Amino acid sequence: MKTIKLFIISVLLLSSFQALAALITERMNAVENKDQVFRLHSIKTISYAESSDREQFIISKTGITLKKQNYEALDNKTLYIKVDIVLTDGVPLRLYVIFTVLDVAEAPKNIQLSNSTIEAGSVNGTVIGTATAADDDTNNADLSYSLDDDTSNEYFSITSKGELSIKTKVNKKPGGNYLVKINASDPQNNSASKMFEITVTKATPKFAITTADVSTPENADKVINLTTNRGGADFLIAGGADENKFSLSGTTLTFKATDFEARDDKTYSVEITANRAGTNGGANEHTTKTITVTVTDLDDEAPTDIQINDAVFIDGYVSLADDKGANFLIGTLTATDIDTADNELTFTTTSTDFKIVNNNELRTKHPLTTTALKHVTITASDGTRSFDKTFAIKVVASSQVFLPEITNTDVSVVENSSTDIPLLTIAHGKTDKSIQYSISGRDKDFFNLKDRVVSFKNSPDYESKPSYSLTLEIKNGFLARDKTITITIINLKEKTISIAADQTMSVNERSQVNTPVGTVATTGIVTGFEITAGNSNNFFKISPTGKIQVAGAGLNYESKQNYTLTVKITDDDAEAKTAQIIIQINRTRGAGTLDERLLAFFITTNNVSTLENTSKVITLAVNAGSATFDITGGDADKFTLNGNKLTFKATALKDGNDATYRINIKATKVFDLHFPLFATDEQTLVVTVTNNPDNDGKFHITTADAFSTPENTNKVITLATNNKDPLMYNVFEIIDGEDANKFTLKGDELTFKATAFKARNNATYRVNIRATKVENNIINFFVEAVEKTLTVTVINPNTVNTNAAKLPSVEDDNTKVTARAVRKESKTASKTLLAKTGKTLRARLSHIRHKNQQKSSFSANGFVSGIQVSFADSQTNSFINRVLSANGLSNVIPISSRKVERWDIWTKAKVVIGKSNGSGANKTKFNLKSLNIGMDRRIAQDKIIGFALGLGKQDRTATGSDFSGDIDTTQYTLSSYGALELSNKGSIEAVLGVAKATHDISNSADQDNSNGFFASIAYRADLQTQSVDLSPFIRYDINRIKMKANDILTSSETNTDEAIALGIDISKTANYKEGQLTRFVSLEYKSDLRRDGNDYLSKNAEQEVSVKLGLDYQQDDIITSVSYERIQSTNNKAHSNGIEGTIRWKF
Repeated sequence: MKTIKLFIISVLLLSSFQALAALITERMNAVENKDQVFRLHSIKTISYAESSDREQFIISKTGITLKKQNYEALDNKTLYIKVDIVLTDGVPLRLYVIFTVLDVAEAPKNIQLSNSTIEAGSVNGTVIGTATAADDDTNNADLSYSLDDDTSNEYFSITSKGELSIKTKVNKKPGGNYLVKINASDPQNNSASKMFEITVTKATPKFAITTADVSTPENADKVINLTTNRGGADFLIAGGADENKFSLSGTTLTFKATDFEARDDKTYSVEITANRAGTNGGANEHTTKTITVTVTDLDDEAPTDIQINDAVFIDGYVSLADDKGANFLIGTLTATDIDTADNELTFTTTSTDFKIVNNNELRTKHPLTTTALKHVTITASDGTRSFDKTFAIKVVASSQVFLPEITNTDVSVVENSSTDIPLLTIAHGKTDKSIQYSISGRDKDFFNLKDRVVSFKNSPDYESKPSYSLTLEIKNGFLARDKTITITIINLKEKTISIAADQTMSVNERSQVNTPVGTVATTGIVTGFEITAGNSNNFFKISPTGKIQVAGAGLNYESKQNYTLTVKITDDDAEAKTAQIIIQINRTRGAGTLDERLLAFFITTNNVSTLENTSKVITLAVNAGSATFDITGGDADKFTLNGNKLTFKATALKDGNDATYRINIKATKVFDLHFPLFATDEQTLVVTVTNNPDNDGKFHITTADAFSTPENTNKVITLATNNKDPLMYNVFEIIDGEDANKFTLKGDELTFKATAFKARNNATYRVNIRATKVENNIINFFVEAVEKTLTVTVINPNTVNTNAAKLPSVEDDNTKVTARAVRKESKTASKTLLAKTGKTLRARLSHIRHKNQQKSSFSANGFVSGIQVSFADSQTNSFINRVLSANGLSNVIPISSRKVERWDIWTKAKVVIGKSNGSGANKTKFNLKSLNIGMDRRIAQDKIIGFALGLGKQDRTATGSDFSGDIDTTQYTLSSYGALELSNKGSIEAVLGVAKATHDISNSADQDNSNGFFASIAYRADLQTQSVDLSPFIRYDINRIKMKANDILTSSETNTDEAIALGIDISKTANYKEGQLTRFVSLEYKSDLRRDGNDYLSKNAEQEVSVKLGLDYQQDDIITSVSYERIQSTNNKAHSNGIEGTIRWKF
């Protein structure tokens, strides 16, 4: 951070008596996406002079602030400002500050998973959901994803694009879960990770159409009965490649009679949608299935067009030289049969000169040695029908020369090719004869022949004709050869398809899912569409062929009368053109004739939106009179209903994008003579959850914008930010505002001074607050700052009815439920800290007692009367004692003895981390840190007394049905403790203390406060067997916690807990290196005596058993300890686990 040298400059200026203002130039780097402050001091006045962009700077006497800049969005990365300054000693200056914006590569954030459930029994490879993240300086599409630990990789796999799937079959029962840690990385290898819980849900069959695909003989209608796995459904044709071949009446789907040879693809498909009304309050169900009909062939056509291939034809005769012997191959036979495959045809002949071998080879039966004209009749059969054709075979002199074979093969050519480019040249083997060239065949009229070069008459077009058949011919006199080839046209993407101008369609409000809206008009055939904008609440969808349908229930004329969709063509063979499709919503409720409108009864409540993590209270209403309301389906777990107040529960966004939730509401008319008896109406309401701007990862003041207060009453507002970084702290200041003089600020408490309502005409007062995030260290380095305007309105006393009872609203009830849950969790935190303090003090008493037992009996801690004299021989010892006793003497030599010891000062630091599971889904993760310092001494041989101060801090993250969040508790304790030792019978121990605590709650500027006291008394015996110390005990505990009132719970609450505990401590100590190592086990059973039924989120149970295992190591006056503790309920599944580390030392 730069240090301004203005004070030194002013001294120099004064010493040189300069009268004119000097120009001072300073440079500063500014990290992107953070406010950057150039600090000033000793400023009397400051005014703007010049800058590159005035709107980007904030000027005050304490500094020049460059507002947050986005490095990527700036063309010029350098911004400057000039200001005129007069110092407090009157010296004028002009300050020229140049800011250079620096790029920061940030890790991805806001990692989300689109779904966090998987059905029991799901097989390997089942996709669970898709992970997404956001990165300010990287295209989100360039982020890659991976799994972050061995456990995640054991059960899951994830693609680089974020698709998460299960690796093995899900064998866990519903209610079980998996944990998976997903890592998101940008191309610069900056990464972040987040843990997700995948919950196993019950596998339930989805609503489905059960009609199977069918087949039908050609040229016959096929009637198909539509069914579902739940019955009672309405069906409609939703689309499909061949929907024009089908008709639907109720549950009967009819496929129209079609010839097998109508096209190459013999399968025809149609999309069927089934709609089923919800039962027992459930949601309406929808499903779509593609049903396929396969047309089978009937053998109803005989073979035709028998040909002898590879034979030499002259003037229509098959020419054969007279030198051919028996079994000479004349040619191969083929025929055409549209309903039989070529290899399934059979050929036969009854000729005496010729035979057919291998089904299709025409050969000579015997040598042909004389010229003659012979005939052969060939029969082609498909097994059912047959066809005959007679060929003339002319045996000619062998001296006659035949023409060579044509060598051309099939060719391919790109569509739209120029006609000037030759297609092919007729080619053949060498010959000394003159050759005439010609073409024939099915498509000869599409070609030109010049000499022997073939070309297209017109440029070929793939869409008009994708292939051609052409026969090439060569002749010499009566000799001829021919060959048929295929010319294939290669398709080009011409991008001539486009969408028609903006279009208008309409659909009735409250239409069912898959109701047709209309088809987008285009030029050409389009096979790809998408809706890119305007589809609020996802009410509409579009098919690849442009059919728009209703996609979600809840279209409401009262909420919105029309939607403008931006539709885009995505087909490869089209330009990426868009058009606006206006969909008008037709009113169906309250429409019609006057009488119909007067008798109409319908719900008038509109669709709403709310910020994420914010509940929304919706007032249900009808068009006339009053009604009762019920929830009949939809996302019912997200809503509660009380009378006509429908409350949407606070909900977080999963992927940062808006989310919609639907609820089906039924209204029943309260009896009214003007309406039909039991008139009802049902409507689907839509709640859209939108992104909270405070959750954008930037620094914000989270305190509400507006407050109110009764007149002549101070209003204290606790300021807060979204800064959760323990290495940063917030500094608040009043910077300006219309009414800044009406406010005072101390720390984070902003106080509005008591003001009368009539003090001025405008009863709303404004103040501008700046919050600065500062590093929590000695330098207190400035990080970033943000500003916000707060308002306080003084309430008109004439509008407040102090005698009227306040009716609780659903929103108030929800707030109080949460506040009570927070209060319970806060009490649990206080009780946990008190219990830890009690254990610390009892452990101190145990330490003193064991230390005393280890000392020599000569010292007895300084409380013996003197030195006892004894002899090894028992008879001598007895004789001497009798003599001394007879003379009034003792065998103890008196010595000087202290009645009290010096005070011992000790300190103990403790850290505990763990988690607990309460009843149901209530869970808590916690970490606890405490520091205790105490002093104690013996006031008699068998009495110990001590005092201690304690500081404890516990951070708890709770998850429960009423409250989920963080509660951070800080508690101070003052305690006294003592023990009365009963010689070898054990000891009585007592602890007594008072406590004061504060409870900070996440996502809230409020703070809970509590006071309390705690006490315990215990009897403990000390036994030893085989060098193992045993210490059984019985203990009575009592604590009393008082939670103070707050803005929501306006009355305080006091709870007292009493419990009895039985247990035993087992330990064994041995020398280890230069100290002593103690292994210990503690077992304890504890029972709640009051059993008042309080169900804290983290309270284990009314009865519980705890086990603690650990090690102590003592060297000199320092003891370190580590232990594990498990607390288990005996009457439910609640439990907690914790790991504890402590260090104790003595001053």
